[in-house]
Amino acid sequence: MSKMIIYVDDNIQENDALINSIRREGFKIKIINDSKEAIPYLQSNPYDILIIDLDMHAGMPSGKELIESIRRFNKITPIIIVSNVLSEQEIPDWQTFINNNTNAVFSTDADNAVIINKIREISNTLDSSLKKTLEEWLEEEHNPNDVLLASKNGKKYTVKEILDAIRKKTSTGMEFEKNLNKLTIDLLTRKIEKIE
Repeated sequence: MSKMIIYVDDNIQENDALINSIRREGFKIKIINDSKEAIPYLQSNPYDILIIDLDMHAGMPSGKELIESIRRFNKITPIIIVSNVLSEQEIPDWQTFINNNTNAVFSTDADNAVIINKIREISNTLDSSLKKTLEEWLEEEHNPNDVLLASKNGKKYTVKEILDAIRKKTSTGMEFEKNLNKLTIDLLTRKIEKIE
């Protein structure tokens, strides 16, 4: 399945060399030129990898602000920064932010092949990620409004609510993942291949 990449940059164009390289690799890509439009789009559309510029025009949220907003509702999607904003003096201030929120940082003048290799590496990791597999299974096999889980106290959770909880890493989402992992291990160790 082809991965969807969202590229948020106020200066990137459809015919940019990096965009063309990404498409040639078989990825789907959507460009969002206004960072104000990014959050509503990301909250209502599927995507696999984000590429974000840090420097946006006046009046738009900066790339840093955008990443902070995204991490409030989605802590697992890989984010790559492609920007010229970081200077030697800024790097110590950004180091913790970058380490906690992004998967890679490149200058806009970096070799496209290097950026593409990182995208490919992230894509390969996603292919084997339990969270990604779980998300795909939930999205493909269930209606978002179907009740998937009921707690001991009777609260019912829909597929959409479970996906949101997983993406936000809430206690409910983490508990669901943990219990699913335990079930999987239990089934494997008992050599049960399918649940009737």
